[in-house]
Amino acid sequence: AESAEAAKARELKKAQDREWADVREKVEACRTSDLWDAAIALLQKFAKAFPAALRDSDYERMLEQIVVRQKEADALFKRDLAEAQKYFAEGRYAQAIATAENALKFYSERKAQVREFQERARELQMEKSMVRIPSTSCWIGSEDRDEEKPLRLVKLPAFLIDKYEVTNEDYYAFTAATGYAPPAGWGGRKPPKNRERHPVSFVSWEDAAEFAKWAGKRLPTAEEWEVAARGIDKREFPWGLVFQEKEDQFFANCLQYWQFNKNLAPGTTPVDQKDFEGGVSAFGVYGMSGNVWEWTSTAAPVPLKATNPPREFRILKGGSFMTPQKALRCANVYADDPRLPHPDVGFRCARDLK
Repeated sequence: AESAEAAKARELKKAQDREWADVREKVEACRTSDLWDAAIALLQKFAKAFPAALRDSDYERMLEQIVVRQKEADALFKRDLAEAQKYFAEGRYAQAIATAENALKFYSERKAQVREFQERARELQMEKSMVRIPSTSCWIGSEDRDEEKPLRLVKLPAFLIDKYEVTNEDYYAFTAATGYAPPAGWGGRKPPKNRERHPVSFVSWEDAAEFAKWAGKRLPTAEEWEVAARGIDKREFPWGLVFQEKEDQFFANCLQYWQFNKNLAPGTTPVDQKDFEGGVSAFGVYGMSGNVWEWTSTAAPVPLKATNPPREFRILKGGSFMTPQKALRCANVYADDPRLPHPDVGFRCARDLK
């Protein structure tokens, strides 16, 4: 009987060793992937099948290591999620979404919790940071220039458009969450200090489209952009019929503004800078003239003289801090190679109404 019992114990030990080798390999894979709950579940299941393992030094050591790492990951996850919730409370939704995504790097098994938070942030972002453009008849185009013709009355389906141009801090949230390459103008992974609220620039059309897709939005068409800027009264500029009412009054960050303020260095300004609040469009959209050109989704013919041309150009709207007042007109159309990033080209996003 003793011999049979010893043989049985030996067979059980062999089975335990075989199972332990398999479990250990799986636990290591879980540790590499930050799957802490799965790793602990594997160890607990093994101990239930082989209670003697609870007295095994290898098992004890591995369980202790996983528990310690799980607690560290839990603390880091909660830290980042708390920071994301702080951004959410401040109305900085892109940062909230990106920081929550970063939390998953520590605890990927909590994806459902993070996705639910991010969806709430995106929905509130749409509500707070986008303007509803109603479906109403608006004049767009002009009879002055071939590329703007014809002057026509359109009635588009209602849509949403960003109240402000996409900022550096918005774009940083995107690059941090996805690993997408940052703009060359940053000179690193993060935006330059004190320029977080400036519009992002040095972005190609594809860069802008990828951000929009990540944010659950899209780029506006040139018609949508012009309707949002121009309103129903055929105005020349987003703010009205004339460029400026007084010599020292400017409603947009443009060439004339810097020529007047010669003591300042030309460049982009914060999207919500109070100096240009008077430039809001009839529908309540800010910065639709000046600061940076804005990519649209609308294609344009490629000039015959273009060398190594892309399949199609894309239309830019709004002018920039480098352009004179004629480029700031709502009807102005400028087509460019979508592959080229520029220091005065950015974008804003739109979205269909559900």
